[in-house]
Amino acid sequence: MRPALVLRSLVSGLCVYVVAAACAATEHHLSTADGGVVDLGDAIAELPDVVADALSNPVGEAEAAPSLSVDVATEPCSTVLRYGSGEAYFAVHAYPGRSRVELSAVRAIVRSELVPDYPDSVGAAVFVRDGSVAVFCGLTGSGAPQYSVTLVLPR
Repeated sequence: MRPALVLRSLVSGLCVYVVAAACAATEHHLSTADGGVVDLGDAIAELPDVVADALSNPVGEAEAAPSLSVDVATEPCSTVLRYGSGEAYFAVHAYPGRSRVELSAVRAIVRSELVPDYPDSVGAAVFVRDGSVAVFCGLTGSGAPQYSVTLVLPR
């Protein structure tokens, strides 16, 4: 992909240079809508340097994107809560001062041994209320609970 991009840039630069050189041979000014005249001589003379600079550094002054700020917490699946007509294991984490609307952005990564080749699950049932998040880990009658849940909340 990178060689194709460089080749296209070189060909495009060459085309621009040829067109600019052809224009430079005929006239060095441009008429504006209000009847004024703009001298293009300096712009055309600088064009090869500008094209060479663009081709040597096609990315320009790239900067790294700002890092995303997230709150990460890991909780064990050790809390038993009522779930329907029975009980289930949950991982519970407190977020004091956060509303349930803010907490709806939480993503949960559940660590378990249900599928040995894929120990992490991201499709967990996440329940929120003001100041707290609970993630479903499994029914109490189904044996040992899943190991832990990692909660990720964008700030």
